[in-house]
Amino acid sequence: MRLAETNMNSPKRILVDSDDLSGAGIDQSFLIIKDREKTKYVLDFIGGNIGQCIVFCSTKIRTRDVARMLHKVGKKVVAIEGDMSQHKREESMQRFRKSKVDILVATDVAARGIDVPQVALVINYDIPNQDMVYFHRIGRTARAGAKGRAITLVSYSSVGEWNEIKKQTKVKMTDLNEKLGIEFKIPDPLKRRAMPGRHFNRSKTSGRRFVGRHQNARDQNARDQYDKRKKVQHVTTRSYFSKKKRW
Repeated sequence: MRLAETNMNSPKRILVDSDDLSGAGIDQSFLIIKDREKTKYVLDFIGGNIGQCIVFCSTKIRTRDVARMLHKVGKKVVAIEGDMSQHKREESMQRFRKSKVDILVATDVAARGIDVPQVALVINYDIPNQDMVYFHRIGRTARAGAKGRAITLVSYSSVGEWNEIKKQTKVKMTDLNEKLGIEFKIPDPLKRRAMPGRHFNRSKTSGRRFVGRHQNARDQNARDQYDKRKKVQHVTTRSYFSKKKRW
């Protein structure tokens, strides 16, 4: 792909097998919330899940933090990220494959090559920085003809990038803000970033790479202050998923 982009004008990409964008058998949904609210909803979604779950994070630090949080509340969880030795990664992966733990928290190092039929739910804690990575991630569920769910948590600062990813999908996604009655209001300083067509550059590898993805905690907290007076109506997500057919 890198060679094609260097030497060809507007090369076309032919998708096969694991690059299929149909998302067949996967119930895809998304929820737009503040970054600091993600922990609550991850716990709710995992609590309503039957089967194993993979949580994808954008950074190694975030991966460790989410895994630590889940462990503290009593979940059986392992993490896989780039700073781990190959032996440690394989050990964690084996525990997950053998169903000794229920949850795998990982960076995109695990977005391809995992074939665990028991994975019923994929949660994108952060949206990926390439559109194709989204499809690699959600493809970890609904294996071998099974059904599965993929839920993406979208922070206010990532709405623009998420809109670009949605354009690549071939199935209708469930808007959980609408379904659960959860209101949101993007602060004015972030509205320009939410405009379509402004948030990606062509990567030297496959897919489009989004810019401005990583914000430090101080910037995130500052953005959240713009919306601190906005009352967000929460409808318990556990009750919503308890009404859905369990697989």
